[in-house]
Amino acid sequence: MLPQMIWGFSLFSASNVPYAQVSTEKNFNHAYNKRIGARDARQYLGPGEDKITITGTLVPFVTGGRLALQTFEIQAASGLAFPLIESNGTTHGFYVIESMTTSETHQVADGRPKVIEYTINFKREGDDNLDYSKIAVGMKGALGL
Repeated sequence: MLPQMIWGFSLFSASNVPYAQVSTEKNFNHAYNKRIGARDARQYLGPGEDKITITGTLVPFVTGGRLALQTFEIQAASGLAFPLIESNGTTHGFYVIESMTTSETHQVADGRPKVIEYTINFKREGDDNLDYSKIAVGMKGALGL
């Protein structure tokens, strides 16, 4: 089964880490200069922060569970930016995980949850800061190589 989206080495897919919603926030930078007797003059400075929030629900007895989300945590802990790409080919750019939130409910007798709600907040990295060699070197240990 094709993944819905991929972030570096971590997959969002219907059988593993499906998502229900993707929210995008794009910001644009402007400078405002005060003028006497007139409205402020505005100058466009360029693109600002881009943020993507992905939310979903895992049912560990059907989809992935805690371990499936750990691949995202391992990559996030590397501090590196990875490409965020949809299965239709849409490339959003290089993103880091700014935060992850999980909520586990309906635990079975041994404490495992029947339902895990998750939210992952991605933030776009500036294209001028990208060094592709850091991805390979930085993930070497996490992948057990």
